[in-house]
Amino acid sequence: MLEIKGKIDLASLLSSRICHDLISPVGALSNGIEILAEEVDDDMREQTIALLTHSVNEATGRLQMLRLTFGGSTSLGGVINVGDGEHAFREYLASSKVTLDWLTELDALPKPAMKLLMNMALVASEAIIRAGTLTVQAVATPDGVQLVATASGDRILVSDDIAAIFDGTATEESVDAKSVPAVLAIVLADELGGRIACQRGHNNEFMIVAELPQMAVS
Repeated sequence: MLEIKGKIDLASLLSSRICHDLISPVGALSNGIEILAEEVDDDMREQTIALLTHSVNEATGRLQMLRLTFGGSTSLGGVINVGDGEHAFREYLASSKVTLDWLTELDALPKPAMKLLMNMALVASEAIIRAGTLTVQAVATPDGVQLVATASGDRILVSDDIAAIFDGTATEESVDAKSVPAVLAIVLADELGGRIACQRGHNNEFMIVAELPQMAVS
């Protein structure tokens, strides 16, 4: 399994990823405030306020998703309501053309398992080019829990870096802010005593599957 040397390196990559995801809505807020400060036309001010509202909602949605995906705040509790993950991810995808099918049977998951599911969903969603469907599942099995994130659409693209991370051939130098959620997913699955793998389906699908033992989710 790929190892990132030291927690500082992993934290740095995750920090870069968070900044990357937030720079667009925060930058739009900054630009909108500058325009609002100088604009005197009422119609233009109204349009600018609408854009600012959109950017605030986008930034808030991304923050909620990133908190569940990367965060370790104790305020979240030891067990996370699966519906919270669905809500956060719907907000994250609100400005995209990706449809979310959240088909989880479980009401709650331990925080590490929930973070694993969110990272799997994030990686799968980024394989969808322009438009498609992200299907997220969490189901009980005789031995524990199965987590699945499936990307489907007319064009599904899995980068060589992501594929290498999952098949164990990636190097530390090849991991960047874009691909670090895949590394975190593998780390979390390993810490939970589970297995994780990805595969390409017959109908232009990309699927990530994690099998977790009962001890990890009870």
